[in-house]
Amino acid sequence: MRQVFFDFDGVLNNMLDVWVAHNNEASNKNLKPEDILSWNGIAEQYSDINAYAFLDDHAYHKDAKYQVEVEHDMLAVMEKCIKHSAVNTQILTSTMDKHFDVKMLWMNENLIMENVRLTHIRHDSVCAFMDVSRMNADYNLKVVHDHFKHNYAHKDAVLVDDRAANCENFVKAGGKAILYRNKDKYKFNCTHELDSGIFDSLPVAQTPEDVMNFIKECFDLSSL
Repeated sequence: MRQVFFDFDGVLNNMLDVWVAHNNEASNKNLKPEDILSWNGIAEQYSDINAYAFLDDHAYHKDAKYQVEVEHDMLAVMEKCIKHSAVNTQILTSTMDKHFDVKMLWMNENLIMENVRLTHIRHDSVCAFMDVSRMNADYNLKVVHDHFKHNYAHKDAVLVDDRAANCENFVKAGGKAILYRNKDKYKFNCTHELDSGIFDSLPVAQTPEDVMNFIKECFDLSSL
């Protein structure tokens, strides 16, 4: 089965922008998203605030001063994949258990695609949490909340992710991956995030169009 897994934070939303804005206010700094060179140790390198406290108190909350927003161009790419009969499309996002409810609610309210409902799966649960407001939608988008993304890799699976280590581990496990780094915002130096030389052959997408073209090439789908 052909599968495409989209990461959520940093791919389908602008989480890094929000983190930088909140950090600058809390720490009296003047960072820009392009100043951040890696997700690895981001709190220790760039911040005086606890990254988990940021997630607890700010990310996805309606009353947060700096709001997470959908990256609509990437959402459009994912929607095309969802509605293509030859591709099974899912969101694969790393979510701490205590953030599951607020993150799920935000996604249900903001990832709006015509005739698409969301069904959330926790890594530690056999239960599915469906967005009942779109119960009658024809297309079902599964949202898998799991830290170990490489467990979903196989030869016909593609991961779109903004963290190089996730892409590397997915490829090592037998899948394909493309590293997404929005050219207008980020200039992460990816090489020091990796354990091997795999970065030399790891595709990097700078636009949603690059992601779409990679998926087409992987599955020979000119009609996508």
